Amino acid sequence: MLHFLESITRWEAFGLFLFENVTIVVLTLLISNWLAYGLSTKQLSKLVDPLTMKEVVMASTSVIINSLITYAGYECWKRGYIQFDESISYRIVVDSLILILTMDAVMFFLHYIVHRTFLYSIVHKLHHMYTNPQPIDLFVLHPFETFSFGSLWVILLLVFPANLYAVILYLTLNVIFGMLGHMNVELFPANWLRIPIAKQIATATFHYQHHQNEQYNFGFYTTFWDSLFGTLAPDYMEQFQRNREQSIER
Repeated sequence: MLHFLESITRWEAFGLFLFENVTIVVLTLLISNWLAYGLSTKQLSKLVDPLTMKEVVMASTSVIINSLITYAGYECWKRGYIQFDESISYRIVVDSLILILTMDAVMFFLHYIVHRTFLYSIVHKLHHMYTNPQPIDLFVLHPFETFSFGSLWVILLLVFPANLYAVILYLTLNVIFGMLGHMNVELFPANWLRIPIAKQIATATFHYQHHQNEQYNFGFYTTFWDSLFGTLAPDYMEQFQRNREQSIER
């Protein structure tokens, strides 16, 4: 894979990254809408914000920004500032955990700070216009927010020479968690929160509650930091059980 990236021109690289990001959006929307339709009786809410042209424009802007950030990371790699370990070894698991836990911690604190400062009205309020989100809202972010998250990821790779396959795994899980949090359907099993380790993993209900009440659930991949700092929604477990046990008719 890296040998291929070394052989193409910079314009070809940017085109590839643009195609990659468009594909991610398209597949995310197709899969999430297919799952939501098939499980329509398990919706978290009957209400879903209607799709608007603003959402389409903002999601398209996010695609372009993410492509540019991917290209910036590519340039850093070409110049030797970012390095990858390509071994098929234990590092795939270890580095994946490091990437997930590090990004989860940093993004939790940044997310919390944004909500508690003037930055919310300037940057993050756009995403919270949608209290009953649909899959495309995963990509509906203020350009500065999209740029900031992408830059944070590049900075992490600059300081941590991760395993290449761990990076791919992390990016895949990042999209999956984002999709689950915005598809209006709870896919995790009813006994999920009764399992000590599993209950630390964020569910669709967890992020959906954040859109309903912005005072709680600031985490991305885990509930650990919210539990530690008292920002986990008090009725999270009860709401999760209701979402799993009750059927909502279309």
